Amino acid sequence: MIRQPLADNRVLQRTAEVFSLPSPTGGWNARDNLAAMPPLDAVKMVNFFPEVEGVTLRKGDVLFAEGLSGEVEFLFEYESATTNDLLAASDGNFYDITSGSPTALATGLTNAQWQGVNYNARAFFVNGADAPRDWNGTTLASTSWTGTGLTITNLINVNVIRDRMWFVEKDTSLAWYGGIGSITGALTKFNVGEIARTGYLVQVASWSRDSGDGQDDYTVFIMSTGECLAYQGDVSTTFTLVGRYNAPQPIGRRCTINWGGELVVITRSGYLGLTGIMDGKIKPDDAISEKIRDAVVQAVDNGGSLNGWEALMSPDGRKLIFNVPVDDSATYHQHVINTITGSWGKWEDRNTRSLGTLNNEMYGGFDEKVYRLDDGNQDVSAGFSVVKGVSKQASNSLVAPSQPLDGTKKEVTMLRPFVKGGGNVSLTMDVQADFSDLQLVANNQSLSPTSNAWETFDVFDWENWELLWGQGAGIASTSLTVGAVGETFSVVLDAETAESLVWYSTDIIYRRGGII
Repeated sequence: MIRQPLADNRVLQRTAEVFSLPSPTGGWNARDNLAAMPPLDAVKMVNFFPEVEGVTLRKGDVLFAEGLSGEVEFLFEYESATTNDLLAASDGNFYDITSGSPTALATGLTNAQWQGVNYNARAFFVNGADAPRDWNGTTLASTSWTGTGLTITNLINVNVIRDRMWFVEKDTSLAWYGGIGSITGALTKFNVGEIARTGYLVQVASWSRDSGDGQDDYTVFIMSTGECLAYQGDVSTTFTLVGRYNAPQPIGRRCTINWGGELVVITRSGYLGLTGIMDGKIKPDDAISEKIRDAVVQAVDNGGSLNGWEALMSPDGRKLIFNVPVDDSATYHQHVINTITGSWGKWEDRNTRSLGTLNNEMYGGFDEKVYRLDDGNQDVSAGFSVVKGVSKQASNSLVAPSQPLDGTKKEVTMLRPFVKGGGNVSLTMDVQADFSDLQLVANNQSLSPTSNAWETFDVFDWENWELLWGQGAGIASTSLTVGAVGETFSVVLDAETAESLVWYSTDIIYRRGGII
């Protein structure tokens, strides 16, 4: 029997299929090419933060203090048994801004690029140009340190290691340390140049592999060339060199932060942890910023010589924030890592020159103002009544990981995002085919808890649901019409809202191509 074609040459259309795609909780990936990027990563993640269960739009900021004399380049939290103060420096002046109303503590100073440390119920500050200062909760005074051959105004990088205060003399290989428990008096010289191969000393830091204060604590000397020297023991007894590593060059005077048992250094090749320094296994590829290395390197190329590079751990310990000067036009970004998952995000619209904390809240220094960060849902410092964010997910072939790629063309016709919010949300969502970067289609959709798009899911007890997710929050799902044909697809969500927003997943409705 000879089979005959259908008389009308009909094309048999397959029915629509649904592919459920989790939001890009893998975070920002600025390393891999688009074809090799894991499907839960993001090509772009601006003002979103990758959580375990979804992607959250970051919070905004509110004005805390204004009327400072210039760019706020230094914020510091003084901590004592009885009180906490927030101190700030700008344009040669030093302020107490704890109450939100600046009180001048010192004026006519050379610069505002201070470094500080809390020790013995006082805070100590150096800037490499003025005499060191100390704050006792009431008065900011000059500190009486002496040292044979020392120019006291050249001290930078104050730190406390093994109950001793340590300083660096700028543009030299000299470190200076005080007596045990001393907050004034004679300093003793320690010449790192006798051991270091090249460069000048940038910083002396404490590093503990067990996140505590014990026998395995190290004193780490970081040179301008990137050479790191690790010593063990007390400098007055047995002070032994136990490790040497040539890391990339550090950036700025505030180039380190302690993160648990890790000492993280801001370098020209990324944010580098020194965990492997004892066995010499550290390579640039071991940087905690490896997944965003190209973005970090580009940022360093553009703004590596500018002031403002520093890091801050959020009070809840979930975010490690790196402040990034973008260019000399006073534009700053922040690279933010989820300390639990290791996923990255990028924050924009927040031109803070300095970071600090007070009573478990974060603050940022701007032009003549200080804002409380991660407060509310408006970027007041940027002049916005909302927070704006965009996230572009890695490309996906719409095939389950357990299934082979079939190479067929697909037509995506609709997207159904699942988001949670506490109020009105304005979002634009689209899909881009085959690694394209076309402008988003204007399919703006407003969602609110009172609209039909917000589902209450009758299978749940609504009263308990609110207790679980937060007062006034709900899960929204609405269908957005799109159009894209290709083999792989990238979902893009652009949102702005003055409320909270979490993106959980997206249903992608599509049809397979081909003639049967």
